[in-house]
Amino acid sequence: MDQINFHFQGGLADHNRMDFYEAARFQYAAARLSVKLDQFRRTGRFSKRVTASTRTNIDLFPYEPGSFNLKIASTEEARDDLRIEVPLTTLWAYVIERVFQPTETDTALDLIEDNSLRSEFFQLIDNNIFESDKAIELLQREFDKDRGLEPREQELLDRLKSEAERRAYLKSHRDILSAITAEQDAALVTMATPLLSELAVPLRRSAKRVMISTIDSAGGRSILSTDRQTAEALESLKIDKHVTSVDVDIVQYNKETGWGKFRNPHWDGIPSFSVPADRKDDLRFDLLSAMQEDQVSADAYIVRSVSGEPQRMILVDVSLIEET
Repeated sequence: MDQINFHFQGGLADHNRMDFYEAARFQYAAARLSVKLDQFRRTGRFSKRVTASTRTNIDLFPYEPGSFNLKIASTEEARDDLRIEVPLTTLWAYVIERVFQPTETDTALDLIEDNSLRSEFFQLIDNNIFESDKAIELLQREFDKDRGLEPREQELLDRLKSEAERRAYLKSHRDILSAITAEQDAALVTMATPLLSELAVPLRRSAKRVMISTIDSAGGRSILSTDRQTAEALESLKIDKHVTSVDVDIVQYNKETGWGKFRNPHWDGIPSFSVPADRKDDLRFDLLSAMQEDQVSADAYIVRSVSGEPQRMILVDVSLIEET
């Protein structure tokens, strides 16, 4: 079974209801994304339109008791037609990893309400980066105590667990996912970004948070926990379809999350770059070497605002600049 679960929490969802329009918008976007990802793993590409002739083998299961739960599953019998032999769940994790930024230090601190816990958390931060595994251990320890966690602290724990489980899952599939070319990677991310932004629609009235988990032959894991603000931010992003070479000074890199910071005279401030979890090991030593240089050449897809201003990069390669 190749299964994806969508769990909505807060608002109407806590009373086992959702706004009809919001639920329909979300299901339509989730269905389009699932069909396109299924087409991609079978053919290496996907169509712009989903028509009546499109074969999906993706079923919607009856609603279950809980805050509000939706479950879909892709049947896996006789899948000799797969060009990329990965579960549909893997491709969901793949695009989420590239589109959503991990929890940043300021966001994490804002979600911690207890002053003593905030102080302990602050001690985990080194050079404005915290190690999420240690943060999870700290929050889990507080959860196990009699006081438990406040709602916002529980939200932070869920976010960090989802990010960690998603990274570990994609890393375990890195050999298979390496078959996806740079051009296919860009096409997938460009297609998925506006559809994933529809996650925010039910978070207007129906719920406060949505959590996505998956189950396949490798087991189960959480791959996303997000709120309205984070999901809505995707609406204002555009991702280049082609790789651009940019000369950068890498000033910070977190080998656990795959996110870092760089400087470039043509970019404002100190923007971010990301290396997806399934590509981190391939670039690890090159990135560590690059941090010792004043400037290196980065091949990346540029993530832009609606007006075209560069915001961050999805890095696919890095190399030293040859002296002339």
